[in-house]
Amino acid sequence: MFGATQSKRLYTVGGLLLLGVLLLAVNAVADRLLSGMRIDLTSNNLYTLAEGTKEVLADIEEPLNLYYFYSEAAASGIPQINSHGRRVREVLEEFNAIAGDKLRLQIIDPEPFSDAEDRAVELGIEPLPLDNSNSLYFGLAGTNAVGERQVIRYFQPNRATLLEYDLSKLVYQLAHPKKPVVGLMTKLPLAGGYMPQTRQPMPPWFIHQRVSELFDLQNVDTEGGKIPSDVDVLMVVHPSGLSDGALYAVDQYVLNGGKLVAFLDPFAETSPGDRSSSLDKLLAAWGIEYDTSQVVGDPGQAIAIAVEPNQPPVYHLALIGVTGENINGDDVITRGMSSVNLGFSGSFLARDGAELEFTPLLQSSPGASPLAADRMENLRDPSILQTDFTPGQQSLVLAARVSGKLKSAFPDGAPEEVEDGAEHVSEAAQLANLVLVGDTDFMTDRYWVQFQNLLGQRLPIPFANNADFVVNTLDNMLGSNALINIRSRADYVRPFDKVLQLRREADAKFRIKEQELQAKLRNTESKLQEFQTVGEGENRQLILSAEQQQALLNYQEEKLRIRKQLRDVRHQLDKDIEALGTTLKFVNILLIPLLLSLLVVVIAVTRSSARNGTHATP
Repeated sequence: MFGATQSKRLYTVGGLLLLGVLLLAVNAVADRLLSGMRIDLTSNNLYTLAEGTKEVLADIEEPLNLYYFYSEAAASGIPQINSHGRRVREVLEEFNAIAGDKLRLQIIDPEPFSDAEDRAVELGIEPLPLDNSNSLYFGLAGTNAVGERQVIRYFQPNRATLLEYDLSKLVYQLAHPKKPVVGLMTKLPLAGGYMPQTRQPMPPWFIHQRVSELFDLQNVDTEGGKIPSDVDVLMVVHPSGLSDGALYAVDQYVLNGGKLVAFLDPFAETSPGDRSSSLDKLLAAWGIEYDTSQVVGDPGQAIAIAVEPNQPPVYHLALIGVTGENINGDDVITRGMSSVNLGFSGSFLARDGAELEFTPLLQSSPGASPLAADRMENLRDPSILQTDFTPGQQSLVLAARVSGKLKSAFPDGAPEEVEDGAEHVSEAAQLANLVLVGDTDFMTDRYWVQFQNLLGQRLPIPFANNADFVVNTLDNMLGSNALINIRSRADYVRPFDKVLQLRREADAKFRIKEQELQAKLRNTESKLQEFQTVGEGENRQLILSAEQQQALLNYQEEKLRIRKQLRDVRHQLDKDIEALGTTLKFVNILLIPLLLSLLVVVIAVTRSSARNGTHATP
């Protein structure tokens, strides 16, 4: 016969086996009963695609091919890339589940010297060299029915929050191979140029690249008298010193139903010529005021900048970081944005009695007030702007959407210099649509993006929504809202908040003890400097009295005592974190499976009762 101890062991083993069989059975039943059911319990709905994404996928007319290249073995030793790689695959599979046969997804692990690796290179995926002489492929290529191709050469982990947007944009570009035409009228070097000071070529502004990815960007003559007929949206940037012929071309383009996005500036840092620019003649006729002699000073949203090394930063009233409620969250252009950085911006005001709809997109804080634009020239110390600054009483409009039946700024017809012969339009037959922005400097790289070198690649890291604002505006003026509605998703790598809180508390205690120790050390060193010395030069020796020696011994004992207290703090931290880890293990390993098992049983019983009710004989 078995002893009591052996019987208990058998019961325990049998119970564990029974629990394991039960969990396997529940898993099999759940796989059948819960097939197709998805519950997104993440904090920011990371696994729920935005409505704009679903619109893009639903709009696919002909099947698209997506090739996801990911070197799983090479990435396994790089946690950041490994985590992001899983996330990319999950989102792509969700895309495929929604689009069905319209999206053909292939997940490929290109092993070295394989046909798959050759295919990745052929499609434009760039390998990233690793330290062990291997290469990492981590990109996506897509093709459409007419053979056109779009490529994400490398998925940047730092763009994790923009992953859904990047994938949707690629699908959108494949589904709409013909890019809308954006006519660019500018005197600024957005596309790059030559710097006379350094005698070196100047690279294009990165925002120019972003716009070119989505649109067919074509230059428009700043002196011409007509806008080309194939321009879908006219983008005017810093129109300083435009001739009447050019102004007339813009005027007639808008009154004939053309869409206008104008970026003006009272003080353009990057302008190689005139600092200020305005469509003053047109704005006056349309009922809008814009003063090029003033820039907006905003103490409530001023950006802190470093003026002198090793000195605290200074708030620059004319550099504005627009955030919060000062960004119009109700308009599709600015919805979901968190910050837009502007430099030396002007402001707009709709005149009383003007028959137009004037919707602010970006505003200053209520305490903003105008500053003389000429004070910005050679301004070395921005703190002097605060000495005589008088706060305002209301917000100033930094960017606005304007709509209305506008009238021509040329009531007498075309200027003499215009010879196109087209019929003059004195008033818009339909509502004109334009967006006005009071700044051009915000497009330069330093206002919104930084660059990192990762394995030889120059990767852009946006820290503000400046480029999003420009692209969203152009998209909206073209009538495409799907991409705009795809907000930046929250970062899916979520920290353990409770663990971080425990560490912060322990670190705070650690810093206090460390500061006490440093203070005592400095105090002792200052006393040691007062000790008597004998001899000179190298023969100088430090003579400690008995009292001083005892003080030094006391300090050393105090130092050891504090170190022990620091170890106790760290030990307590580890105990708290271990206790938290034990709780999490219990929840994940036992509690959650039991709850899911209960859910499966409830669903099974409900469906069984429904079937019995259906087959019951009356």
